[in-house]
Order: sequence, then structure tokens, then C-alpha cells
Amino acid sequence: MTVAAIKKRRRLKRWLIIVLVILLLFLIFLEIRVRPTVSAIAIVQGKRLCTEVINEAVSEVMDELELSYEKLAETTRAENGSVLEITTNMANVNKLKTEVSLRVCEKLEDIKSRRIDVPMGTLMGLNLLYMRGPDIPLHISMSGSTETDFVSEFESGGINQTVHKLSLTITTDMTVLVPPVSENTSVTTTVVIAETIIVGEVPNYALYGGAKNIA
Repeated sequence: MTVAAIKKRRRLKRWLIIVLVILLLFLIFLEIRVRPTVSAIAIVQGKRLCTEVINEAVSEVMDELELSYEKLAETTRAENGSVLEITTNMANVNKLKTEVSLRVCEKLEDIKSRRIDVPMGTLMGLNLLYMRGPDIPLHISMSGSTETDFVSEFESGGINQTVHKLSLTITTDMTVLVPPVSENTSVTTTVVIAETIIVGEVPNYALYGGAKNIA
């Protein structure tokens, strides 16, 4: 090998090293620049998907168990038809809470890889290019645990009328993964599952087998 060829080879190696260093620095810059945006996207998309999952789970379980207001709350009436007492059927309520919690967790586990497309300008966090540029595909997966609480409340429904609402408050602590970012977040959603209108004074309200409370 001639001296000129050796020098040329050395120059190529130096340029290759320079290019690799520049590429490495660019990747580090890109990681620092993009990671906060990806984290924010992961949380927003995770909460949106989780809310959809919760609403779907409640709707499906309610249909499967064929639960109505009458199956969740038993009403005692006076001879004149006025409501004296409302008692919660805790057997049905507990079954509903358990099934909803399990269904939400199952649906979250099914989200193994949901694709979301984010414009490059948005991903780079550039205000001038927000929602512009080619879409960059990101893949989101989720897992988490769910706690479900039963809520009974009375609201004014007009003159001499009260609306009795039965709701589920579902809190999900979840991990949202959008490689290479993993974020922990929490979503709390309240879903009305049944309601009725009561004419007259607000009645006594009691949990099944528990003490009466004036609502």
C-alpha cells in the first residue's frame, strides 16, 4: 500500500469518527429534546384511553348483569306512595364493583400496542411547527390496578322533586409505556349507573345491613 493510500485511509477514518461523534451528539440532543414531549403525550393519551376503557367496561358489565335501579336500590313506600326509605342491595353492588374492576384491568392489558401518530413538529416541541410535519408513529401499551367505589347521592330535581343517583367512581393507577418513555399516572372517572326521581321529601337512605343515614 502506497503512502498516499495510507494517508487517504487515515483521513477517511478521522471523518468517520467525526461523523459518528456528531451523530451521537445529535441523538443525545434529540433524546433530551423529545423525551419531555413523549412523556406528556404518553400521559395525555394514556388518560384518554383509560377513560374510554372505563366507560366501555361499565357499560358492558351493566348490560351483562342486567342491573337496573330497582336491582341496586330497594325502595320502601308509605301507604300514600311517598318514599320512606331507600336501601342499597350490597350483594349486587359488590358484584358490580368486582366485575367492573376486573373488566377494566383486562381491557388495559389488551392494549398491548396501540399506535398513535404524532407530527414531527409537535414531537420536537417546536411551537412554530406544532401539528406540522410528517407523522411519527408511536406505540403505546398500558397496565394498571383499579379501585371501584359506589356512590349514592341526592340532587334537587325541581319543585318537590329529588333525583337519586347511583354512581361508580373508578380510580385506576396505571403505567403508560411509549418507548423509550414509561410514565406512571392515575385516572379517576365517575360514571352514573342508575337514577330515579323521587317526589316529596328526601327519604332515609341506608346501606344494606348498615345504619340509616339522612341524605
